[in-house]
Amino acid sequence: MDEFQDTNRLQYLWLKQLAGRMPPCSRSATTTSRFTPSAARVGNMQDFERDFGVEKVIKLEQNYRSHGNILDAANALIAHNRGRLGKNLWTAESTGEPIRLYEAANDQEEAQFIVDEARALKREGVAFAHIALLYRSNAQSRVLEHALFNAGIPTASMAACASSNARRSSTRWPTCA
Repeated sequence: MDEFQDTNRLQYLWLKQLAGRMPPCSRSATTTSRFTPSAARVGNMQDFERDFGVEKVIKLEQNYRSHGNILDAANALIAHNRGRLGKNLWTAESTGEPIRLYEAANDQEEAQFIVDEARALKREGVAFAHIALLYRSNAQSRVLEHALFNAGIPTASMAACASSNARRSSTRWPTCA
């Protein structure tokens, strides 16, 4: 079963019924649950180990996508999670750039921060075509795209991104969810 960390209690009970006494194979990111609002239950992983008598857990702790600073911050946050199963993410990559934190009071302030950052990168010689803006939810796209458009910063949507950008498809700066 893939993405086991995102199962809810009912899904876990179905899995138990389907599996009988033969333990299924489960792959799970033990430190994340992307869909907590949909009743994902991290305790399912602990129940899985207990209910199926799991003797060996293989932890996949090496991360191939992130730099050390990101993983150090993630590990520090994850350490506060109650009931976690214990995991220490690491990478063979370099430390990377220092993490900067910006907390906006609202979506307009967040969009202005992004405009300011894009302008600063441009002043440093980075072409807008080499900047990508990734956001978590399509609900963010409208405010961000309007701020970029009003600032004269070219945008282009990629993949399953906001459709309001379709009229400006010939421009260059991708914004994606």
